Formats: sequence, structure tokens, C-alpha cells
Amino acid sequence: MKVYPLSLTQVHWPTLIKMCQEELGYSPTRGLDDAGITTKEASAYLACLNLDNKPIEQLRNPCVSWKHVSASFIAIVSQMTIIKIASKTELNIVVKNISESQNALIILTGDMKQWRDAIIACCVTGDKELRELFNYCLIYFQESGFREVFHDCDKNGLEDKTFTVGLRKGFK
Repeated sequence: MKVYPLSLTQVHWPTLIKMCQEELGYSPTRGLDDAGITTKEASAYLACLNLDNKPIEQLRNPCVSWKHVSASFIAIVSQMTIIKIASKTELNIVVKNISESQNALIILTGDMKQWRDAIIACCVTGDKELRELFNYCLIYFQESGFREVFHDCDKNGLEDKTFTVGLRKGFK
């Protein structure tokens, strides 16, 4: 299996800041400094979308604004893994079979809510390839500044060097 990040929503900061300053009287990026987030981080746009300068609160809130941030990954996986992804997630899938192979090239795309739900649904015991794929995606999101989107999740390491992901008790 191979998996690589392909795309992530990119904001045009001058337009967002200018419009907010003109119409609201302040920049939506004011709260980023206090949270230790720079506008160069992929998560900064999502962190600003409540327009109230509460970035950590925004990153943790599974509201409509999560749909404004989209990500895609490209991967080589087995046909069976594609079926499992389609049945367990709401991600958009593009598939191209690789001739003379049981594998296919896929592009998975979704908004941040779809990715969070997919990672929780697919990082489970029982299917190593599926788990490896979504482990990679979670690590990428965390390293891209989206750690707070998964603030209520626990990772549990397995002997095969992968991990499961589940909601921490008390969270829905």
C-alpha cells in the first residue's frame, strides 16, 4: 500500500482579512497568535471560520464550518479495501484499477467532518490495510495542525505498529 496527501483547502488570506476588517471592524486572525497558530498552517483557515477569534474552540467544534475545509489523498490499495472504505465512510472515491493487479489507484476526498468520521470508523482492529491507510491520514492531519479536531479521541497502539482510534468516554 502507498498513500500520499494530494490536496488541502488553501485560503486567500488578503481577501478574508480585508473583507472582515472592512465589514466587521477586525481581522478574523487575531486569535491565532494566542493559540500558537500561524496563517501558514493548514489548520489556520478552519480555526478562523467562526469569525470570533476563538480558534481552539472552532477546531474542536464539529459544526458547519468543518465543511469549508477539504482534503484529498491518493493511494494504492486492494479492491477489498475500496469496498470497505465505500461502506464505512462518506468520502468521495475515484478509482482506477491497475491492470493485471488486485490493486487500484484511488483518490479519497472529503471535508474535515467526513475525514474525522472516516478515521474513527476505519482505524479499528480487524483490517490492517484499512487501518494503516487511515492511520497515515490521521498523522498527516495532526502534523498539519488539525490535532484539536481529534481532541476527544484516543489512539491505542497495536503490536503491528498501527493504532486504533476511538472516542474517549464521555464524548459523542
